[in-house]
Amino acid sequence: MYEIMVFLFFFLLPVGFTIDYYCWKRLTPCIVSFIGVYFILLIYELIGQSLGFITLSKFVYFYIFLFYLCGLLASITAAIFFSRIDKIKPPVIEFSLFNYGDRAKNFITNVALLMSLICSWHIFSAYRDLGSFVSEDFEARLTYGFAGHSFAILMATLPFLVEIYLKHKKKKYIVFISFIFILLFMKQVKYWVMIPLVWMVWYVISGKFIQLSFKKYITISLKLALVLIALFFSVYFMKVIMSNQSGNLDYFSVMFSIMIHFLGYLFSGILTLSNYEGLGLYNNLTFKDAFGLLAGFLNIFNAISGSDLLTLELVRPMLPLNIIYGAVGNVPSIWGTLLLSAGNYAFLFFFIMIFLLSFLCGMSSHSKLMLMIYTFLTSFLFFSWFDYYYYLLTPYEVSAFVMLFYFCIQIIKKMPRFNFGLKK
Repeated sequence: MYEIMVFLFFFLLPVGFTIDYYCWKRLTPCIVSFIGVYFILLIYELIGQSLGFITLSKFVYFYIFLFYLCGLLASITAAIFFSRIDKIKPPVIEFSLFNYGDRAKNFITNVALLMSLICSWHIFSAYRDLGSFVSEDFEARLTYGFAGHSFAILMATLPFLVEIYLKHKKKKYIVFISFIFILLFMKQVKYWVMIPLVWMVWYVISGKFIQLSFKKYITISLKLALVLIALFFSVYFMKVIMSNQSGNLDYFSVMFSIMIHFLGYLFSGILTLSNYEGLGLYNNLTFKDAFGLLAGFLNIFNAISGSDLLTLELVRPMLPLNIIYGAVGNVPSIWGTLLLSAGNYAFLFFFIMIFLLSFLCGMSSHSKLMLMIYTFLTSFLFFSWFDYYYYLLTPYEVSAFVMLFYFCIQIIKKMPRFNFGLKK
């Protein structure tokens, strides 16, 4: 039974990907959401148990496939709906690189420079007070309050800076962008580096700012995967180095331990989902914390009004994932989290989420602002195999700042130049 379910899963998902791609002529939110777990499950079936990871329940394939059917139906429904509103849609446009003028370029670079300085101050201020770059207190100092908002503003400047670099091809811009990623890296929260990196590549490819053949597309995808793996290793290697007091390290053991930790990170979503199913947490699927699923969006208004912030209130016990090396996890992927929170309504919630993101996918061909927001929001779907991220404030806060910068640039672009009677 398990072998048949595995075979059907790996055979039918590519068929669904093909149908979805045919409807939209591009990668869709549904494909993006499931392509990662497809390959992770494939890797697990090849090497997972031989490295000591726990046995996967067949119900994992069953649940994920049910969600996939909901997502595919939502994507096809959105494609049909979008094709019926041709008369009211703006025309499809060919995007050009940062054609807003020098004043707009100076505005966004100055904002990014100012926020870089502020974020640098937060980093060194936290280090001065705590005496370490590696601690939960250090991460908290950079996550909450004014520091957290500063990093969100800085992240929102990235698509504009990337456009400026691609247009002018000057080294100073790529150096500046690299410096911003170093600042984001210092938060030591993996998604704060991985999401913007995926976002920039996804934005450039979706906007067709560079022309790619299929071979180049695969090459870039593999390079991006390697960079993400390197970032993961770098974060944990830095933590080991900075927390080591003796100065004696077995580097081979450290790298092997990080490799197991990395595979545990890849497998954590599917294995935790399997663990929770074994505990019976999915036997009684009831409506628990639907408002928590929307906490990120609702917290925008709560922050403005000064009300208490919402969070996703779920009991997610930490359970073993590897019986040899002791890896543990409590993140049951986006689908496991939705089931825990919304019960059977999780399938409806996922349908609506993919439908709205698919509609935004269609609109992204008609507006550069929509393209920026669409590629940012769907960047989180690349990590659906790990957890549900839309209860966080980050997706909505960064999107709001992107809109703010975009409208500011449009105003600056249209402002008349004043030379006060001086001749050029």
